[in-house]
Amino acid sequence: MYPLRRACSNSVPGQRVKRLLPALLCALLILTGVLAGCWQLDRAAQKQALQATLDQGLGRAPIDIGGAPVNRKDVEYQRARARGTWLADRTVLIDNKVHGGVAGYHVVTPLKIAGSDMHLLVLRGWIAGFGDRHEPAVRTPAGAVEVVGELRPPAVRVFELPGAAPQGRVWQNLTLERYREATGLTLQPVILQQTSEADDGLLRAWDRPDLGIDKHRGYAFQWFGLAVAAAVFFAVSVLRSRRRPSQP
Repeated sequence: MYPLRRACSNSVPGQRVKRLLPALLCALLILTGVLAGCWQLDRAAQKQALQATLDQGLGRAPIDIGGAPVNRKDVEYQRARARGTWLADRTVLIDNKVHGGVAGYHVVTPLKIAGSDMHLLVLRGWIAGFGDRHEPAVRTPAGAVEVVGELRPPAVRVFELPGAAPQGRVWQNLTLERYREATGLTLQPVILQQTSEADDGLLRAWDRPDLGIDKHRGYAFQWFGLAVAAAVFFAVSVLRSRRRPSQP
């Protein structure tokens, strides 16, 4: 008799846990959905502010990039100009760049800034490749030049398979750190995406940077949808349990 009573009394907490478990799970889903949705909206707001800064910077007169190191955060996405001479022998070709369905390369050449030992990496334009994969010839103006363009933050080091380090002047990826290690040049912490014309045969039809604002908003909608679905499921479950006749 006593063991039976003890077993019944011990089963009550277990039943309560089973009853509370769906509520706790729904509460966790609601909290996760709301927090994640708010975070995505915050990211969208940050990107929108960055887009406004970008638009304002592109509407201003170009700033001058000289021999003194610049603060990347202060100048990125602004129009800029630099004067100096090209180091044509340090040109690299960034592979797998497609334009109009044609495979080709982005041409990147360092500009030695006049009157200094500082260099600025310039994304000069696009050039078509060849079917047999031999390197295209790139024309580089000699002498002093002035280059105008838009400053872009440098790419971060990306994942690559072992043995994918740059071989020759055709690279799969470009970072300032990698280029600095390969050449030993002193570099400004930004890359200039050239927009000014030059007699080099390169195509400069740059797409506007996609900051992913709509993507973050879409993610926020999905997370808030998860929270709403969990709340509706919990409310329906509570209503059904109240309408269900109690067991004698």
